[in-house]
Amino acid sequence: MEGPLLSFCGTVYNSARTVESSLDSILKQFNGLKGGFEVVVVDNFSTDGTWEILKSYSKKYKNFKIIQAKCSRGLGRAIAYNHSNGKYFMSIDLDNIYEPILRKVIEGLIRTYKPYSLINPIHFMDRKTMDKIGNWRDLLAAEDMELYARALYKGIKIYSLPAHLFQNEIARGNREERYSGFKFRRLKKLIRLYKATDAALKAQGVLHFKDVIRKTRSYEFLAKIVLLKIKILRQKVYRYSDRYINSIYIADNTRIIDPRKLHIPKKYIILTVGIWLQNLEAFNKLQEDISKFRFDHFKLIGKRYRTLIISAFYYDETAKDILKFNEKFYQSYYK
Repeated sequence: MEGPLLSFCGTVYNSARTVESSLDSILKQFNGLKGGFEVVVVDNFSTDGTWEILKSYSKKYKNFKIIQAKCSRGLGRAIAYNHSNGKYFMSIDLDNIYEPILRKVIEGLIRTYKPYSLINPIHFMDRKTMDKIGNWRDLLAAEDMELYARALYKGIKIYSLPAHLFQNEIARGNREERYSGFKFRRLKKLIRLYKATDAALKAQGVLHFKDVIRKTRSYEFLAKIVLLKIKILRQKVYRYSDRYINSIYIADNTRIIDPRKLHIPKKYIILTVGIWLQNLEAFNKLQEDISKFRFDHFKLIGKRYRTLIISAFYYDETAKDILKFNEKFYQSYYK
């Protein structure tokens, strides 16, 4: 039996506070999509009622699949993908509330999609592309960074879509709220931070202490301990460039989609990037892209170590809230 045109694949843990709003923001706007769609969600044994909410959706919607499995974020995404049947698919995060512009964007991407390409930040691609890349790795953090770098290494083209498509809880300070019900929560957060740092360094392909300095000050000591352990135990890291760690390798080789071709209103068009100052090639390329799309406003929204976080956008009175959210999100992200 032939599958639907589009699959939404995601993994979730203790997101009862946002999961309904997140799912509704997808299901309602994609109702009646030509070719059909499905939603596949893997739950990592949530304890706050998330699983019960997911079960109610699976009873209500025939195109809604749920799986419960002990998993990292990367493994959860891999399981979701393996249970999907769509020709195209994108990853969803159930901490996100998706903007009503998403359907128009996805329909535009399907209409203009080029074989063996991957669209950031929604990980949009077709099934042949993912099969060539080889699915997500079992990583607690930076699993998307590793996937993108591996994709480039295997000849996949990476494109960035400069569009505001969702609101995310990280900008509201609620990202770790899901762990607050645990006893010894400080210890559990520390253990999780250690595991996430370990996964992130492996996913980034970090091999040298000079690469660790690009971490924020609060995590630098922990990152150095992790890297020392990786070296002593000769653990595998996923590095795909002889010259740079994976994030810089990706920045060097990412092209930007012209959002005007997808008929996205100017209100939603915004390009935010972190540029490592020592990487002049990427910086020059960014300037060329900004000039090509004729953005009329630029703003420096943060600076971390040798990295500048820059936003470029078309100014619109109705975009003030989106610009404010975007700035808060990236300042939180780069802390």
